[in-house]
Amino acid sequence: VWQYNTGDHTSRSFFQSSPLIVDGFLYFVSPGGRVIALDAETGREIWAFDARTQKMIESGYSMVSRGVCYWEADGVGRLYYTMEMSLYVINAKTGRLVSEFGKDGILDFGENLDGDPTPVFVSGASPGVVFEDYFILGMRIGEASGSSPGHIRAWDARTGEFRWIFNTIPKEGEFGDETWEWVKGETYGGANPWGGLTVDEE
Repeated sequence: VWQYNTGDHTSRSFFQSSPLIVDGFLYFVSPGGRVIALDAETGREIWAFDARTQKMIESGYSMVSRGVCYWEADGVGRLYYTMEMSLYVINAKTGRLVSEFGKDGILDFGENLDGDPTPVFVSGASPGVVFEDYFILGMRIGEASGSSPGHIRAWDARTGEFRWIFNTIPKEGEFGDETWEWVKGETYGGANPWGGLTVDEE
């Protein structure tokens, strides 16, 4: 019926985004990392949100994103989108950041990790989920020695206030700690739910 070209793909980019359709809007993430809203009936572009820097654009930046999470609060639809070390919350109708969330619509994944955030790299390749008013997200991390832990965290879906963390690699005294053969001086990372989350409401 119609065709749309993002215009930002390269020879090394990927397209893994699962589109969402809400109220006639089709939302997805392009290979270059832009969040795009189309008219689902005609394919007309309504808006595009671009968090890339000019340097990233010039370098042909590409990323793996499996899409966005949609949640409605007080009659306003929001899109929760991750790129590198940041979470962006976007008004689903206008494509503009929701200023009352986090710091002007942006949240830093380096915060609230129970440790020094300086050497950490975590991101979210898969969309998070919303339960009640909790936005819950698992992390994408490196897979080599010295990688960050893949903890699961929750934030207030309205404000971005940090709510809780589930340590996928248990700390001393936590459930499962006794099952690990800890080696002194070793860095423990990984154990991340990179494929996404589901919620059992019961």
